Amino acid sequence: MTSRSQQYQIILAGSFIVAISYGWGRYNYGLFLPYIEAEFQLNTVWQGLIASISYSGYLLTTLFASLFAARLGPKHMITIGGLLATSGLFLVYSADHLMWLTLGLTIAGISPGLCYTPLSEVSVRMFPANRRARAYSLMNTGTSFGVMAAGPVVIWYSDQWREAWLVFALAALLITLWNTWLMPPRDPNLSLSKTSTNRLTLAGMASAWQKALRQADENKQRLYVFSFFVGVSCSIYWTYAVITLSSSIQLDSEQLAIFWVLLGVFGVTGGVAGDLVRRLGFHRSLLVLTLLLSACHLIIYLQPSYLLALVSSAIFGGGFIALTALSGIWAVEAAPDNPARTFGMAFLSMSVGQFVAPFLMGIIASYSGLDFLFLLACGLLLGLNLCRPKHNFHTSG
Repeated sequence: MTSRSQQYQIILAGSFIVAISYGWGRYNYGLFLPYIEAEFQLNTVWQGLIASISYSGYLLTTLFASLFAARLGPKHMITIGGLLATSGLFLVYSADHLMWLTLGLTIAGISPGLCYTPLSEVSVRMFPANRRARAYSLMNTGTSFGVMAAGPVVIWYSDQWREAWLVFALAALLITLWNTWLMPPRDPNLSLSKTSTNRLTLAGMASAWQKALRQADENKQRLYVFSFFVGVSCSIYWTYAVITLSSSIQLDSEQLAIFWVLLGVFGVTGGVAGDLVRRLGFHRSLLVLTLLLSACHLIIYLQPSYLLALVSSAIFGGGFIALTALSGIWAVEAAPDNPARTFGMAFLSMSVGQFVAPFLMGIIASYSGLDFLFLLACGLLLGLNLCRPKHNFHTSG
C-alpha cells in the first residue's frame, strides 16, 4: 500500500486530470456558448446538436474504457485521455470553421471517458478500504477545480475567447505529464480474458457491452438506469444555464464568469459524498441531493435576480459533484472485485444520457423555450429516487 504522502499526491493529480477532462474538455462549452453562438450564429437546435456530437465520442471512449481499463492500466488510459484533451482544446482555439470547432469539442470531450474510468481502480489499488470512498470523492471534485479556473480566464479574455482555450490546452499538457509520472501501471496480478483483444472493433465492444448488461444483476441494472438519468437531467444545466441567464436577465461576461466560478467553488463541497453516505446511508443521501438539485433548477426556471442565480450555481456545483460521486460509490459497492468495469458501465450509461439530452432538449426548447427545460429537469431529478439501490448501504471509514 502507498504512503500517506503518495496518496495525497495521487488525490491531487487525479483531481487535476478530472479538471482538464471534465471541467474544461467537457463543460467549457456551456460557459463559452454565448461567445460561440455570437461568432458562429447558432440557434438552439444547433447548440444542442454540437453538444450531442461532442458527447458521441465520449460515449464510445467510455465504452472502450469500461472494457479495457484493467488491460491497459490507469497510467496509459489517463495519459491518452490527457493528450486528447490537450489536442481538442487547442483545436477549438484555432478553429476558423464550424466543422473544426465541432471536431475540437468532440476530441476534448472524448478525454473524460479515458481519464475518469481508471480512477476507480486507482482508489482500490492505492488506498485502504476505509479511505477509498473518500479518496474517490475528492478526486471527483476535480471537475469543480476546472470549472472554477475557467471563470477568471473568461474575465481576462472576454474579448478574445479563443486565447482562453490556448491557456487551457497548455495547462492540460502539463497536468497530463504529471499524471503519467505518478499514476500506477497495469496490475500484473490481474487475470485478463483472452477474448478482450477481439473486442477492439466497434461491433465487438458493443457486443461485449450488451453481454455485460444481460449478465448484470438487478443492483447493477438499477445503477445503470440511475446513471443514465443523472446524465440526462444534469446535462441541461451544464449546457443551457449560462445562455438562459445571459438572455433572460441580461448578464454581462463578468457576471456570467462569477456565476461559473461560484459553481466550481461550491463544487468542491461535493467531495463530502463519501462521508455523506457513511453517515446517512445511500438512500437518504440521494434524497437530500436530488431535492437540492431540483431547487437550483427551479430557480433558473423562475428567471430570478442575479443573486438567486448565484445561489442556484452554488447548489448545483456541490450537488452535481456529489451526485456523480454517488454513482461511483455505488459501482464500487456493487462490484468490489472488479470496480473498473462496473464503474465504466455506469458512466457509459451516464454518457448515453448526456449524449441524448442536449440535442433532444434543443428541439424541445425550440418549441417551449429554454426555461421549460429546467422545470423538466426537476422532475427527472426527483425521479432518480425510484432508481436507487434496492438495499440501502453505508460506506465504511
